[in-house]
Amino acid sequence: MVRELSGYLGSTDPELRDDLAYSILDAWIVYRNQLSATELNSLESDWEANLRAGIGETGTDSVFRRSFSALCLAALAERDLKSPFLGETGYRRLLDDSLSYLRQEQDLRGFDPAKGWIHSTAHTADLLAALAASPLFEVEDQARVLQAISERLSSASRFFHMESRTVSPPRSPLS
Repeated sequence: MVRELSGYLGSTDPELRDDLAYSILDAWIVYRNQLSATELNSLESDWEANLRAGIGETGTDSVFRRSFSALCLAALAERDLKSPFLGETGYRRLLDDSLSYLRQEQDLRGFDPAKGWIHSTAHTADLLAALAASPLFEVEDQARVLQAISERLSSASRFFHMESRTVSPPRSPLS
């Protein structure tokens, strides 16, 4: 059933994607501890691969699979804090892939009235926050994360905020 739910992370139906697939996976991973380390590592591998599927596209539905895979990876990183299963190598790979995804994702939409939340940047922020809480997070990692965040903020063509929409930056009074 986990594989079937995982397949719905790319759905354009917000009820199927958010309310069912993500919510159930999050509960099983973080709160109920129902998956083995082997299952968790397999999901990590699948979801990391999803971060690269269609990367560079904008305005397409492929962003849902990437964005919600990042959010599910945040659940895995949170679970790893409670009962480690990633190990040093898995943790480093996940941190590297997360930073790469933050830099490469071009679809920065926050909300679509018909398809719901997209939030690739916010979901990646959740992932990075969970990874930063790990005892494996080192001083050198701080600089890498801050650099990636700085690059994301300076390359974004829109503001990020908590509302269900994004707005264009104001024009400079000198322009």
